[in-house]
Formats: sequence, structure tokens, C-alpha cells
Amino acid sequence: AGDAGSDYVVSVGVTSTSGNAFTNSFTVYVPTADEQKIAISEFLANPTTNTAAPNFNPLHRATDTIGVATNDEYIEIANLSGTDENLFGWGIYNGSGIKVEDFSASGPTLSSSNYFLVYGGDLGEAPNLPGGAAYNENATSHNLSLATSGGTIILRNQNGNIVDRVVYA
Repeated sequence: AGDAGSDYVVSVGVTSTSGNAFTNSFTVYVPTADEQKIAISEFLANPTTNTAAPNFNPLHRATDTIGVATNDEYIEIANLSGTDENLFGWGIYNGSGIKVEDFSASGPTLSSSNYFLVYGGDLGEAPNLPGGAAYNENATSHNLSLATSGGTIILRNQNGNIVDRVVYA
């Protein structure tokens, strides 16, 4: 608990039998107690266009046939802590380090014991889900584009530290 919110540099020194020596260093971040309870709880990277499939129109949009293959992509972030978390400065990145979503323009608040849904698609077609808030990434002129054949989703805090990471096939 005393290390929460701290960065630590870890260095590993290597020497080969031929006399080559080098050091690799990396930083380890220990999330705060509240950050430890914020997670990417669900995501959909490859929506179906098959209207008979049980996972068709997972966001329960009123007009479920408009650009389904890309519009129904989403990332759900849950806050299981007892405190609201302002996401100002936070971001969602892919495994290549490219920012998929940026909360620097408008820092939405992730309410305690609730979820926040980042989705793509038409601004006029908001999800019709119970509970948490929805955030349309098109409002900030990004294009939510998750790799359909596997990838990585990384949630970073306002200092760029990894709070959660999901690798999917």
C-alpha cells in the first residue's frame, strides 16, 4: 500500500561469456488503491453482421443495421472503487502505442461502482443500455478501431502509467 502511485526503475544487468555487457531498464508503476479497482471489464472488437446471431446489436441501438461491423465496437471500463474517478488526461491505447481514445479534451467522470462505455458509430445512435454512462469517441474525432484478429487494449492514467491491459486473440 505504501508504494501505491509510485514508479520504480528496474534494471537488469547482463554479461555474456564473450565479455559483452549491457543493462536493460524498465519502469514499473504501482497503481493507487482506487486505480487498482478500475478495469477494462468488457470489449467487442469484431461485431457480427448476422442478425440471427445472439451477439448482434450488443449496444441495443434503436437502428441496429447502420454500420454494425464497426459501429458496435466498444470498450467497457468499470470502477469498482468507492470513489468517483475523473478520467481527464486518461487514454486507451492499442499494443502499438497508438491512442485509440483520448480523454484529455473532456474528462468524463467514471462513477463509483459503475461502468463507462466507449463506443464508435453514429453520434445519433447512442447505446440503449442500463446503468453506466456512454461516451461516443467520434465526438472527439477519433475512430474507435480495435484489431479484429487479436490485439492489445491498454488503459493509461493521466501520467501515462498503465492501469489495466487486456491482450486478446
